[in-house]
Amino acid sequence: MYFGDGTPEIGTKGSFTFPPGYKIGFMVRAKTNSEGSKKQGELYFDGRLNTKINAWPNFSSSKLGATDPRATWFKLNNRVLQLWESGTDTDFNDIILEIEGGVEDVDIIPEFEYNTYTFCFEDRKITDDAEIHSLFGVGQNTFINTESGAKYYEPITVTKTVDASFSFLNESTQPYLFDETTGKQVKLSKKGEDPHGIMIPYADFKYPLEKTCIKDAYTEFNSWGQNPVNSTDWYTKPVEEKVYTK
Repeated sequence: MYFGDGTPEIGTKGSFTFPPGYKIGFMVRAKTNSEGSKKQGELYFDGRLNTKINAWPNFSSSKLGATDPRATWFKLNNRVLQLWESGTDTDFNDIILEIEGGVEDVDIIPEFEYNTYTFCFEDRKITDDAEIHSLFGVGQNTFINTESGAKYYEPITVTKTVDASFSFLNESTQPYLFDETTGKQVKLSKKGEDPHGIMIPYADFKYPLEKTCIKDAYTEFNSWGQNPVNSTDWYTKPVEEKVYTK
């Protein structure tokens, strides 16, 4: 939204036409008093630009890390809001912008270069010219790193290079499993489908133990599944005795 160089009045709407394909960034200026001695500075959605304000002494009580974002998206009843945190309580309700425009439904999931994702699938077979168990030298009925106290197998790492246009949000290029026994593909879940595959924006996800349902290992999972604006950090709150550790 563009208001020119002036300050918009409450309730007014800004407007600007961006050509197709443009990436749009948002920055706001926060200032709480006329002396400018508290809570002032630029706030950015991309946390890499927040290193200065996040380290400012007035924000010492905030739990935000050096490169954490100070904005997030919120979708409610087909309204898309951008929520900003200008202080230290991290409730992200200090500044609220409603984003309108375009002819397509806006379903925004932030994706930055430094994000690491964990993909979790409910299945036992995968094909890339090899059955997964054979890579570990065990039979198909062996559980691998899903039972506490059992033998630990070093993970197998494969690196794949993609071009700049690659996106995890593109269904045609998302990772999936192929079950050679049933001939079925196991893909990420769509809205309304049972979750046979999920993508988690987290590198250190602790997956449930064998035969433990994810809703029992993560008690807020169902709350998030029923409404994706609730319990958005469910994957950081495991029931420790129900997730795998070495």
